[in-house]
Amino acid sequence: MPHATDIKAMSQAHAILPRVFVTGDLNVDFVITGATVGKVSRVDVPAPRVGGSAYNAAVAFKRAGFDSLLFGNVGDDHYGRLIFEAVTRNGIEVLVGHDPTKPTGTCHLLYFEGGDHLRTIYYFGGNANDYDPIRLERALTKARLTPTDLVFSSLHMYDQTDRDFDRCQAFFGMLRSSGAKLVLDVVPHTLYEVLTLTDFHRMIGGTVDILIGEYQTLARLANPGITPANTPNRDDFAHLARHFDTHHFLCRYGIGNIGHEVVFTPNQDTVRLMDRATETGYDALPVELKRGFGDDLTAMTLRQLLTAELPLT
Repeated sequence: MPHATDIKAMSQAHAILPRVFVTGDLNVDFVITGATVGKVSRVDVPAPRVGGSAYNAAVAFKRAGFDSLLFGNVGDDHYGRLIFEAVTRNGIEVLVGHDPTKPTGTCHLLYFEGGDHLRTIYYFGGNANDYDPIRLERALTKARLTPTDLVFSSLHMYDQTDRDFDRCQAFFGMLRSSGAKLVLDVVPHTLYEVLTLTDFHRMIGGTVDILIGEYQTLARLANPGITPANTPNRDDFAHLARHFDTHHFLCRYGIGNIGHEVVFTPNQDTVRLMDRATETGYDALPVELKRGFGDDLTAMTLRQLLTAELPLT
């Protein structure tokens, strides 16, 4: 495993936080709350909300003080225009294309009543989220990123491209060609059901600067068939460090698999934990604020890393 990069020095050389080139899904979300599993439920008609992994992350980074650049694709339709209006309103630089033949992505999120924090997500295939490496190359040329900048991506692309391994591999190769630091969010959380760890590494194509993921997801990727601990310890984190080629981990677990976060770096046969409180506050949030919470947590944690507010212990 590589030694941890001095990510703090990367930011301390600049008076402001680096730019973040954000990739991922651009969707219009319909959030349904108050349903009961296995029963007929009367619920309010959901209003359309701009969302998707790319939009939510770009807004979160912008809110945390980063300069966000948003890459993605929408349809030439009403929902696509809603996304453009929201991006402009939030002061985010737009590197978004239009597909004249496919609709803008839509996503339905169902939050169920009860103490188990159950959630179901479904979306329609054949939408405009295409993860095209050629369009990505053009956007990166326009963005002119530097080694002090970040590129953020999630693995939702694997499903959105109908599990086109070659396209995803080419997409990550193009991201790496920018020379910026790679921040990778390991989602969806059942990725281990459709991708082996070997293929994961082949697709990503090398070391990740910052790897974000639920402990349950990462542990099952590392060791298929096992049942990971609900509350991981330092030895569990060290086990992850031996299986993933990354400089920093942002590892989440607990309520909703995000109630706690631990930040650590590989250190020979063990890990170095970061000095921070691990309770995220997710459990106490009302349902309407849970959407996009992971992106807000990522942005604030990266801000703390980059401004040396999380010293190694």
